Amino acid sequence: MRKGKKANRANFKLDSRLIKTALVFIFSLFLLSYLYKTAETFLSQSNTFLVNENCVKSNVVLDKNTKREISGKSLFSLDAGKIRRMLLEGNPLYQEVCVLKEFPATVKILIKKRRPLAQIKNSLFYLIDREGVILSGGSAEPFDNFVAIDLYDRARKLDPGDLIRDKRLEYAFILWEAFQGKDVVKRFVITSINATSLPALSFMIGSKDRPEETNAVKVIIGIDDVEHKLFIFDNLVNEKLKGNLAGVKYIDLRFKEGYIGVK
Repeated sequence: MRKGKKANRANFKLDSRLIKTALVFIFSLFLLSYLYKTAETFLSQSNTFLVNENCVKSNVVLDKNTKREISGKSLFSLDAGKIRRMLLEGNPLYQEVCVLKEFPATVKILIKKRRPLAQIKNSLFYLIDREGVILSGGSAEPFDNFVAIDLYDRARKLDPGDLIRDKRLEYAFILWEAFQGKDVVKRFVITSINATSLPALSFMIGSKDRPEETNAVKVIIGIDDVEHKLFIFDNLVNEKLKGNLAGVKYIDLRFKEGYIGVK
């Protein structure tokens, strides 16, 4: 009987310690939460940390809504993620937005704009970036220094910010990127890429002295082994044609050694 009473007393003491520890822990949590809220309220209301319009730095001109969202707020309560989302959603031509908060009351916004890689040849011409985002309104005349990609969607009207989801465009980009650094780009002008039919993916190439489309040569390449086919094309131009495209109507690189069609 005595052993049983001792055991019950020991269990009671143990349970009491656990209860006291739990109460101290809960009280500590409440105290820390209270101190945190008090500090947050104090800091958010302190003029030292209030952001005014002069303390907002950006590498682009910000719209009124963004300025309104930032100005007059504490640096502590300012939601940088919300501002970033606002800028990206309201400006489709922005590719990346970084919002930095610097003490005591400065906000820095760094914006990277989308850069055109080529132009879409529709009923009009539209600049487009690598991700397929339209960057300009339609132009009746082609843009200088940008290859034209033809998808033959004549009836489609495009607006800045529209996203083109088309695997033909992706293959056209892959072909254009494969040209970079090649001798063919240094010696000739790639005037356009026709991606209306992927098995017959082609590009128009002309001399730098006479880059007009009427003087260009059609080169059919398809979508397979692009790098190898460009190597074959380089050999054809250098060895067989001696760098002279006069008299050539088209070149078909879908054949093993390439085929030259004359005018």
